[in-house]
Amino acid sequence: MYLMERKKIRNILTFILKLSITAFLIWLVFRKINYKEVRSIFLQSNLIFIFIAFVCLVLSQIISSWRLMGFLHATGVPISFRSNLRLYFMGLFYNSFLPGGIGGDGYKIYFLHRRYKKPVKKIFVSILSDRVSGLWAICILGSLFFSLLPVPFVSGCLVLFTVIVGSAVYFLLVRYFFSDYTDYFIIAHIKAVLAQSLQVLSIVMILLSQRFPGNFIPYLFGFLLSSVATAVPVSIGGAGVREYVMINLAASLHIDPALAVFTTLTFYILSLLISVSGVWFVWKKGEWIREISHD
Repeated sequence: MYLMERKKIRNILTFILKLSITAFLIWLVFRKINYKEVRSIFLQSNLIFIFIAFVCLVLSQIISSWRLMGFLHATGVPISFRSNLRLYFMGLFYNSFLPGGIGGDGYKIYFLHRRYKKPVKKIFVSILSDRVSGLWAICILGSLFFSLLPVPFVSGCLVLFTVIVGSAVYFLLVRYFFSDYTDYFIIAHIKAVLAQSLQVLSIVMILLSQRFPGNFIPYLFGFLLSSVATAVPVSIGGAGVREYVMINLAASLHIDPALAVFTTLTFYILSLLISVSGVWFVWKKGEWIREISHD
């Protein structure tokens, strides 16, 4: 009982800390730009492009779910695509709205361990490998966009060489320490690049909603760099982190700070809407958990 109370208090304190950091980061962002300017950009958005961006994000999440299923299959968890997709969207909801606690990944580990009787360590490594493959895809695309920026003393060949060597080392580490995933390595990372490319495409659509006539590359590079920052769970659903990174990159990348903040805020709102859909699977959890016994 005492341990449960301590855990509850810890979860509440974690949520309060994340909420405080989120609010602080947003406050720092709007100290540097006029929120009325961002609001004005929101109001003049072309909703057709915003909708296309939303569709791109939905497809990105579906492919990400498919990628995770492959990692789970590699360790002997025979979950179906449909059940895995439901569990994935539940995880999105928990990650965005569960105050503190175990979050979406923690719930997936708990559920899959109970349902399939597989070791927690193997399930954890599957989910961790899925996360790392996504981070690798961000780095690959980020390196590509970085090579297209007018950065002195940095050639595209050097960036390409670094990416190839880094990917080779990454593969060898996976092969040595996590041999179960070796056969799935290439297809998993193709899926990771595809999922992340769809997220990049959603940023392009968000920029096009403003009839943006300029160079997309600095915005896309900034977005990918800010996505890496959100891997550290210091705020609620990454809110404030992307905006803070973008606002500090604005001068170096020669991008419009207000447009950059609008872009990442719109991306966050669309991602939040997708996460909200997970509440349907939470509500219907009892029904589909009974169905999962037929997987």
